[in-house]
Amino acid sequence: MQVIVKHRTEEYAFSDLEEFDLFWIQLTKELFEQNMMIHFVKIDEQTCYEGYEQIIAANFAAIETLFIETITYSDAFEETISEIRAYKEKLVAAADHVASPFYSDPNEDDWKNFTQYLEGLHWLYQACDFCLTLNGKMNSSSNKELTKEIDRAKSKIFEDLKELERALTQQQYTEVADYILFEITPQLQTAMITKGHDVYA
Repeated sequence: MQVIVKHRTEEYAFSDLEEFDLFWIQLTKELFEQNMMIHFVKIDEQTCYEGYEQIIAANFAAIETLFIETITYSDAFEETISEIRAYKEKLVAAADHVASPFYSDPNEDDWKNFTQYLEGLHWLYQACDFCLTLNGKMNSSSNKELTKEIDRAKSKIFEDLKELERALTQQQYTEVADYILFEITPQLQTAMITKGHDVYA
């Protein structure tokens, strides 16, 4: 198996999983010391942002090429903030389409749209959590106010998910629609801007 690591001139070749494991441990240690992380791994033609260690271990003998893309904690933080901003706008745009059917009798497609909306909120929660983890690794004081806002955003999204779950459990579908339209959406629309970043207020 040929291994290429971005920004490194040398290439590596491994025929033994145990030897590769030692290389992987050393690589992740060096990246950590440089305030960097693995961004994604391209296994032959398959790009993986997570679960790549298990895939490599299970298919080691069949893998021909491994390309490892790296990224600094700072760049990962900035990228995730940008993705939060973009996804927030998608949720705002979808709100009426998702919520309106719950004022009557939602059909199968309506439930699918609602499920996707919930998955979007879950993604925002996880993205906020990831930003907080990255900021902790960077140990930067320059993001102090932004970090506080992200932490508040994470807590609020958690509350929103709990409230939607409660209304669904009680089959209070009008409350579901109202909460999306008059609680979640206005908060997303009035996101605070700190140091050039949109964050969920």
